[in-house]
Amino acid sequence: MFNQIEFICRNIRDSDLYFGGIQIIWSGDFFQLPPVPDLLNRDPGEFCFKSDVFKNVFRHKVVLDKVMRQDEPDFVKAIHDISKGELPTDTHNLLKRLQRPLPPGNDLIRLFARNFDREVYNASRLLDLEGDLKSFHSLVEGDPTKLRKMSVGQYLHIKINCSVMLVKNLSKNLVNGLQGTVQEINTDNNTVTVNFNGLITDIKREMFTVYSSIDNKVVASRLQIPLVLSYGATIHKAQGLTLDRVEVDSSNIFKAGQLGVAVGRVRKKKGLRLIDFHTKNVIKPEKSLFEFYELNSVPFLSDFECCNISYSLATEFNLEFEENVLSESELSEFTYEEIDEIEKMVHVNKNMGDLIDSVASEDEIHNVQVNLNECPISLDDIRSCLPDMLVTDEQVFINERLNLLLEKHKLQLNLYLTTIFENISDIYEQVFGKNKTSNIKDSTEFSPQQSAYSNDDAGLGKLRYIAGRCIAKSKYHYMTIGKNNMYKNNKQSCVTECFLKVKILDYMTTTYADLLENSSNKESLEETKRKQN
Repeated sequence: MFNQIEFICRNIRDSDLYFGGIQIIWSGDFFQLPPVPDLLNRDPGEFCFKSDVFKNVFRHKVVLDKVMRQDEPDFVKAIHDISKGELPTDTHNLLKRLQRPLPPGNDLIRLFARNFDREVYNASRLLDLEGDLKSFHSLVEGDPTKLRKMSVGQYLHIKINCSVMLVKNLSKNLVNGLQGTVQEINTDNNTVTVNFNGLITDIKREMFTVYSSIDNKVVASRLQIPLVLSYGATIHKAQGLTLDRVEVDSSNIFKAGQLGVAVGRVRKKKGLRLIDFHTKNVIKPEKSLFEFYELNSVPFLSDFECCNISYSLATEFNLEFEENVLSESELSEFTYEEIDEIEKMVHVNKNMGDLIDSVASEDEIHNVQVNLNECPISLDDIRSCLPDMLVTDEQVFINERLNLLLEKHKLQLNLYLTTIFENISDIYEQVFGKNKTSNIKDSTEFSPQQSAYSNDDAGLGKLRYIAGRCIAKSKYHYMTIGKNNMYKNNKQSCVTECFLKVKILDYMTTTYADLLENSSNKESLEETKRKQN
């Protein structure tokens, strides 16, 4: 995402300077929620400070250490500790004391790590509220997988006096995250009147859309009233809020930073309650995070001349400026002789030429005993997969190289694909026999001492992946049934059974961080992760 923003700014301003020459001040707390991967759009979810662009642009780092939301020293320390994955005795004791119930009062919100738990809690609170239940159905169109990720559901169930929250910016005053209470419900014209702390407003249906990252076309749309129940919220949704009364459900926390963000929403200890807290909820962030904060920042010059320098893609670093500001010890841990030696090694391969231009000749291809006409993979199919909308330099580079292969080296590429296919076919026949459907060994043929999977890292990783996949699909199945029937009077026993099964399956799973710390076979975890990706 960070590289995309930089790329877009540079192209809009038609400039070789980073961000198109725009001066940037970047703020944030990397110890809060980590980035969310989006592997379908080739975003691994890495922290932006790992980007070369970030390293080249942001030379100054200012750490703000004055806490504005809380003023109780022991509470501030506890938030810092759990944000860094640490649990000293004093912090642990404080968190255990905070597991008591809160006194009765208004404006209580419960935070969850998982959407499913939030939806169950909201439904139970709504059904307990007096009054008639009213429902609004949305109009949907497009990709079902995209529709599932929208911030509003297919149905909105509400009652008079229930607590709701806006999930879309409607005006300068009506913004995403604003909470209120339902005053009137009109199902005939799809309108809900809400009191937002004295601001009474009619909320009508709005269109929500999802665009394709490839061609920027609408792939899914949903017409729905932009409200959700707000008795409970996810930790991600609450990030940035300041609250007075909070209950944090810790049962399904799975990422570093989640508990710290949730606990850090409340002003005072007296307004916080922890539910199902366990020491494993305090997850340590990755090592690179601590290394980033330990790095020395480039000092400010007295006249701030350092901030008037524009860094471009061509120069990458302004070495003259760096050498004037940094000492030799900060510049490098190598001696000048070692640097010269490294330079020689780095430049040895400069004359080897482009690997794409060094592929086999047509005469060499014809000497290979492979029937190119039998290649099952169409080059046109490969070309159709290339994205048209490019938003990073990496995507531009990948497209250029692939187009070069497809246009100038068709025979070589066809040879490569055919060879790969032949090798895979040979391996398949060796394992299963020439009849690819009837000779597959049944697992019952293995002797008691023999396992269908090996006990090496790869085998254990596959077993963990298969088991995890089965549990995940089962949980999703029962979650879906439960959610679809929560508001049906004659389905309460079915819903209760589904929720119980989800709870049982929850006990069979743990977080990756917990496995990394406590597993007796950590090496197989990498194989599991690779399979999942």
